[in-house]
Amino acid sequence: MLRLRSNPSGIYKRLLQRFYTTSSRFSEQLSKLRDTPSPSHSDYKSILIHPEISQNINQVSAIFESISQNTTINKNERSELHNTVLRDLLKYDGSLVSSHIRALDQIGASMDVNALQQVIEFNKGRVDSSWEIFEKWIAKNGDVTKGELQPVLKSLLQKVVYGDPSDQEEGFTLSKDGLIRATWIIKNLEEVEKDLKDHVMLEALRESQLPLVCILVVETLEEIAKLNPTDEKLIVIWSSLGGKILETGVQASDIPVLERLLVLLAKNTPVSDELWAPTTIKKLQKLNQALPSLSIDIQSQPDIDTRALFINLVKSLGQYINSENNAFVALRQTLLRCYGIYQNDFKEASRLYSEFIVDDKTNVDFYMTTMTQISCYLAAKEKNMIYLQLAESMIPPEHTPVSSLRARILAYSAFDTDKSLDVYNDWISKLSRKNNDEGFSQGGLLTESLMLAFLSKGEREFAYVIRDGALEHGIISGEVAEGRVKAILKRYGEVLGEEEQTGSENLMEKEVLLAIERL
Repeated sequence: MLRLRSNPSGIYKRLLQRFYTTSSRFSEQLSKLRDTPSPSHSDYKSILIHPEISQNINQVSAIFESISQNTTINKNERSELHNTVLRDLLKYDGSLVSSHIRALDQIGASMDVNALQQVIEFNKGRVDSSWEIFEKWIAKNGDVTKGELQPVLKSLLQKVVYGDPSDQEEGFTLSKDGLIRATWIIKNLEEVEKDLKDHVMLEALRESQLPLVCILVVETLEEIAKLNPTDEKLIVIWSSLGGKILETGVQASDIPVLERLLVLLAKNTPVSDELWAPTTIKKLQKLNQALPSLSIDIQSQPDIDTRALFINLVKSLGQYINSENNAFVALRQTLLRCYGIYQNDFKEASRLYSEFIVDDKTNVDFYMTTMTQISCYLAAKEKNMIYLQLAESMIPPEHTPVSSLRARILAYSAFDTDKSLDVYNDWISKLSRKNNDEGFSQGGLLTESLMLAFLSKGEREFAYVIRDGALEHGIISGEVAEGRVKAILKRYGEVLGEEEQTGSENLMEKEVLLAIERL
């Protein structure tokens, strides 16, 4: 229990005295204003900015009733007084907004920039949205500079991206029009919070508003990785950048994005023109026309030539591809696959391979493994045994990767499945049957490839024999490993259905090529 050690009545008396003294100062000034026949602009201004106005906010309407009847207060002075309320008092009472904006309209005046910022800041959105308030204001104040508008635009961006309070109550979602407005605001701001810009960019990508993503400008490969765009969208974004993003250098963490790009471009992945969202472009142009003083540059649709983009990307990556940095080994391997598998240019792949094994002797085994994969792919695709012989000669002598064994098993299926079985029998006892952290073993992977090899020749019964034997001997065990085998058999059934529907033949051979490609 709180106990007062001094005279309680004395303390209470002093508190009351302090309250009445403070309150009386405002009351005295208000009484003086009422007693003055024709108060001046400064008289009104002094009481509107009085330190105690916040506790007497209900007096504002009475003050302006006096102002409206005072013929000595001219239009500019009235405007300034209304702006004072909008600029300084909304934090105490947001309901003052509509009456004072309306009063300004009635006298043919407008909010000043600082008042506009506060109106947007405290706007609930129940009458007009913050964007509508801004749009109406800027239409009357076209001579305002971009620099003067910075605080306004900063507040407006928050409202456009996250909604006014009334929107939030109803469950706000950022619309396509909202994304267009947010992008336009961001491009007019001198400084933008990175998290906010990233949020807008991600939402624009989700809504397939690629012009907005490109206008906002992706600045690093790390940003692209975070956006994680679909294949087509990635190509559009990359083509709009023009390779400038590589000028700041490439980090080891950037390699997965670059590998993905190289593969997509090497494959000549098609891109739909509709991805550029022509409706969005028209709306941006309309916004520029309505607000010419704040118009932004609108990027034209990039001319997407995947072949040229691939060549330019390889050229830009030259210093990294030719370096001895171990971080770029995976990038070199991907480049070999791009030429050998996707560009059907075995000659260029071989040339690069020869350079890599001379310049980077430490990682020769990795490059040999990749060339084995490429040679097996071409052997199966072109039914050319020479490629398979090359593959046999490129298998690393010290350590034979499981991926190389799988590639050989699959490639031999194009010529003689008995050869596939021979490779399997030669190696299955040497491989681990213990499942890794992902739930499958080396032996299980080899078994999957053998099953696919026989299925590609329509030998479903023997594929089941292979599966049953692997299950019996513990080569395949566990839910994940068994699920992978079931998926292979399921895909075989789907392919048979596709062949029947389309009249196509040998679709399982394409599954073999796809399996080698994915190794």
